[in-house]
Amino acid sequence: MEIDSLKIIPAGIDDAEMISGLAKVCFSEAFSEHNSSEDMDAYLKKAFDKKIISDELKDSRVIFFILKGETENSVGYAKLSEKERHKSILENKAIQLERIYLRKKAIGTGAGQLLLNHTLNFAREKKFEVLWLAVWQENKRAIDFYKKHGFEICGVKKFVLGNTVNDDFVMKKVL
Repeated sequence: MEIDSLKIIPAGIDDAEMISGLAKVCFSEAFSEHNSSEDMDAYLKKAFDKKIISDELKDSRVIFFILKGETENSVGYAKLSEKERHKSILENKAIQLERIYLRKKAIGTGAGQLLLNHTLNFAREKKFEVLWLAVWQENKRAIDFYKKHGFEICGVKKFVLGNTVNDDFVMKKVL
């Protein structure tokens, strides 16, 4: 995969089905080996249903960006949201990087950095003070990636995946 051939576009309502499918694939590739199939199925249905994605795409407080390749329709995506804020985020104007996922084959190619930089630039352009996210405490690769890009751990929150409750680190980057 050539990083120069990738482009990032904002998603529209017509992209709901594609994002739903991509989200399920990316999340499964990243986490299925760490969770039971029952928990994964429950979460995939709850979080990535086409209707849920469609409703989010209609919400002005949510934006999706799709990472596309020259020969592939979609390689990954990011979701930014102003809908909620963790108690450890004290800045007035904050936006959450709620999701940033790549297809497994794109990990380690620079595609993640490209997508993260795009979300950071978007947040700066919109005059947000901080970009924050939650990441599973066991996901060392992701935590190291965010730290490398200036994020710091500022809290902990619960993440429910089916019948399993995990602890996530809350990380933020002041813009």
